[in-house]
Amino acid sequence: MFKSAQFKLTALFVVAVMIISTFLSVNWYNAATTELNKALERQQSFVGNRDARGRAFVRSQGGLIEQSIDAIKANILVSNAIILLLSSVASYYLARRVLQPIERSHGAQRQFISDASHELRTPLTALTTEMEVTLSDSDSTKDELREVLSSSLEEVRALTKLTDNLMMMASEEELLTASSSRFDVSKLIESVVSKLEPQAKLKSVKVATRVPHKKVVSDEAKIKELLTILVDNAIKYSFAGGEVLIKSKVSRSKLIVSVEDHGIGIEDTEKIFTRFYREDESRSGMNVQGFGLGLSIAKHIDEVCQTNLRVSSEMGKGSIFMFDLDMTKD
Repeated sequence: MFKSAQFKLTALFVVAVMIISTFLSVNWYNAATTELNKALERQQSFVGNRDARGRAFVRSQGGLIEQSIDAIKANILVSNAIILLLSSVASYYLARRVLQPIERSHGAQRQFISDASHELRTPLTALTTEMEVTLSDSDSTKDELREVLSSSLEEVRALTKLTDNLMMMASEEELLTASSSRFDVSKLIESVVSKLEPQAKLKSVKVATRVPHKKVVSDEAKIKELLTILVDNAIKYSFAGGEVLIKSKVSRSKLIVSVEDHGIGIEDTEKIFTRFYREDESRSGMNVQGFGLGLSIAKHIDEVCQTNLRVSSEMGKGSIFMFDLDMTKD
């Protein structure tokens, strides 16, 4: 599809260049021949019918002018042929450069749709299988039915979270700018920790904070979402009974916020921000539910808010995610 579009765009560029070149060539040819003919007419009117030698001179000049006009025609044809060749090469290169970002965007969109479809299919298949088995078994007890409903509800919740993340990613793609407001980052972190406290208790993970009351300037809603993703991720990948530490330090005009866990660690820190990427759970022996979208959303928030999100990790010892916030002057 894009090869065809590239050739069509190349042809369009070449046609545009050749129209301009032909227009200029015709004007130049007309101007040159007009001036040459005027010069010949001036010579004829000057010499007139004085003598045979004068008339012979005028005829010779007329021949030279015709040769000059033929030379101009040849030069114009050669010049346009060279322009055609060079414009074809340049237009092909330019068309390729123009279409490359569109092709990458189209490829990313197709990959996103494919990955999203795959992730949606997994819980839907589990739901369908469980329900079909339950319906086919007429001797199912009340406890067994309750267990199936509980499992189905868990899959529905997973689907709801996935669709929420997909909708967030779609909206974030449209919102390429961040709003700016002053807020207390310590209070924001407290609200995030309070929201995730039940999840931490289920894993017996302690969430500690060491963030003094500092005023920062950024998009408060997006920073809250970024923190929620990072803390949620830290809890998920912490060992039972572990600790997640949120702290900050001042560096010049920046407040550096870090979320640290002592969990399984990250093997490939370069790929973790890729959509739907998840590391091999068999290596850690930890079954963590998720779809690999959280850190991708976090990275997009980072790009919009310019927080310089980065990560350091060591397998078996944990990970530290850090990002920067601009502090207010007062």
